Amino acid sequence: MACGQGRCDGSVPIAAPIRVGAHELDPDDSCVCPSARGGVDGDADTGLRCRAPSARAGVLPLRAVRFLYGDSEPFPWRYDFLHVLRLLLRHGSEAARALHVAEMESAAMRARVADAKEALTHLVRFTSEAEAAIETIALTAEHPEARAMGEQLLAHARRDAHERAEALKTELKRANAASADSAASATERAREELRTFLLHEELGASLEALELKLVDGRYAVSLRHRLADVSIVYAVSPKGLDAWQEPRRLASISDELDSLQVGMKKKLFRRDMTREMVRVGDHYLLSARVEARRATVEIAKKLDGTKAPLSLELEVEEDGIYAHIERPQSDGASLFPAVPSDVEKLSGLFAVLQRVGQEAHRRRVTVSAAELGGVDVLTEDPGALLAHLVERFAPTVDEIARRSPTPRELSLKLEHDDGRREERYLDRQLVDALLADLPPRARERLAALQPTA
Repeated sequence: MACGQGRCDGSVPIAAPIRVGAHELDPDDSCVCPSARGGVDGDADTGLRCRAPSARAGVLPLRAVRFLYGDSEPFPWRYDFLHVLRLLLRHGSEAARALHVAEMESAAMRARVADAKEALTHLVRFTSEAEAAIETIALTAEHPEARAMGEQLLAHARRDAHERAEALKTELKRANAASADSAASATERAREELRTFLLHEELGASLEALELKLVDGRYAVSLRHRLADVSIVYAVSPKGLDAWQEPRRLASISDELDSLQVGMKKKLFRRDMTREMVRVGDHYLLSARVEARRATVEIAKKLDGTKAPLSLELEVEEDGIYAHIERPQSDGASLFPAVPSDVEKLSGLFAVLQRVGQEAHRRRVTVSAAELGGVDVLTEDPGALLAHLVERFAPTVDEIARRSPTPRELSLKLEHDDGRREERYLDRQLVDALLADLPPRARERLAALQPTA
């Protein structure tokens, strides 16, 4: 099934959906490609609305397919690993080639600096010896003309030595500037190859966070996925997210969110308590952060910032879904656990925002960062990012090779829900030929993807 940038057969195993009233939440849904679920039911402009209680808000189930090793034992991942491996080999080899060019240019710069230093050292030494000799001869000259010539020779030697030193420095600066530009261009080519790879659908990445923030009258959308230890940040195109190009009230997002109970208060002149309600349907959504198992939404009745926003938080736990409402008061913030009926309303909002995350995933245009250990290695050290990806994929490659029926191929099987099986394979000679075409240092970066079995 085609989906934007390639096939999408699902992703890593997910937890069972959690149903709250009319809404089904999938806390660990990591296949964010809507076409893999048969599409997204919602408004065409993706201004998705949660219609209670008949309309189902949330994600659609994954297709019942799974991958097997060549020996028919279950394969741990639910995406086409061999297809992803082809992409990693293709883009990784070009990235390694580009990084090799950058390394060669850097090495050439260091060599030029060393050569220039040596040349200047010899030039200074020779000039000093020549000046000493001329000065000695000039001092012993008996005629004024001879002494004058000695002074002219001394001045000429000093001037020529200075000009030669400046020429060496100028050439070093020019050559190294060209090498620096070449190295920077090569490094950027490596980044672009890695961006293209990370932008692909079938990497098994799971949603880490969707962020919506109202800025200058429209929502800035940020999408972050996690691939093992790497946190990938995507730039999202506003096209297809038309409904989020202007401030939105909660009623335009979810019909259910008309009012929420935010606490209890005493009745006037009476001792008994009554529910304190706030109409939130007319409140604007200021920001939202949606993770796999939690969401935080800030809302306000006005956009002028005169009042602190109301915070709505929802978290999915093993034993159920919990929500609370935080609002500012004169004596500090008040935290109130949402009543069951309001939990259902907030769950509907959570489901809608999850679907916005799915649509944002389809609107990704590039990878803006890839963070490893809190460092954006895509920007700071693309070679470290490539090494991490190779390290992550290599053990699975070796295991596929060990279980493949023939040593000439890497083989997997795709099993459909009706029992049909398709064989997927990658010719190992193609892998060897691709890597053999690389310079030795570049080949070393991908050597772990050549199985030894």
